[in-house]
Amino acid sequence: MSRATRPTGEPTHSRGQILHDARILIQERYRIRLELRFVDRFGNEIPILRPAEPAEVPLFAVAVEETAFGVMSSLMPDAYAGNILRLIGESAVSEPELWVQSVAEGTSDGIRTSLYVNGDLVKPDCLPTTRWRSLEIECHGRIPAWADPDNRVEIVAAVAGLCLALCLTGLDTEDFQDPAESAPEGARTTVMANRYERSSRNRRACINHYGWLCWVCDLDFSEIYGPLGDGYIQVHHMVPVAEMGPGYRPDPVKEMVPLCSNCHSMIHRGESLLSPVELRELLGKDPKENLWNGQTPTG
Repeated sequence: MSRATRPTGEPTHSRGQILHDARILIQERYRIRLELRFVDRFGNEIPILRPAEPAEVPLFAVAVEETAFGVMSSLMPDAYAGNILRLIGESAVSEPELWVQSVAEGTSDGIRTSLYVNGDLVKPDCLPTTRWRSLEIECHGRIPAWADPDNRVEIVAAVAGLCLALCLTGLDTEDFQDPAESAPEGARTTVMANRYERSSRNRRACINHYGWLCWVCDLDFSEIYGPLGDGYIQVHHMVPVAEMGPGYRPDPVKEMVPLCSNCHSMIHRGESLLSPVELRELLGKDPKENLWNGQTPTG
């Protein structure tokens, strides 16, 4: 990071202790090691939380600032972190339901989220498909006047945790974990019940097996949109996120399938979820062999 930073020691004041405890809480929920530092921002010293590893790779931090009514957490990309923004953007566009679900669950917890892509305010269910050159994330949470230190820790961890979760959506969280630990498909959070961070590694394995065509309608985005559509496809998870237990590891071939955005939406549109097989039959397409053993994909 270009700004001069200093690692914190053991906090001795109440504000520092709250930040310290919130950092530990977020680490436990996301299974990611974070550093708590202080940086100068517009003449003010503010705390930031930053993934501890890999230190040599340009990543990001999330700032945690006090406001008149509570706390705000915002994304602070490192210099030369354009590749990270690209990965986040590609993942968010291919699996928008992750951002939609996260922001909705944050809203239910009283957290207001603002997203800006390339300088424009956007909604999580209407993300731009063009290259993301810049990304701003702001999460605001109110801290009631009656809140005791434990309540404040929970609120700060919830707000900063949501900002961190949105930043991690397009990244492979295994790269940030202790090598001795396993890398389950998602990191469970308490504040966002049953919310899992999907691993991009599983997405790549699914596409490597099935290719870039929609499994249901055989659409090839590159044939229609040319270079703009090259390498674009969404991935459908057959096991609902809410049913994934701690440490759940999906099979990227048997439990995931590539779909175009239209087919993906249609699977989720009805009162009951369709399987890719059922939707392909609805379109009058020839049957395809599948590895699902008669199971009906539901997520």
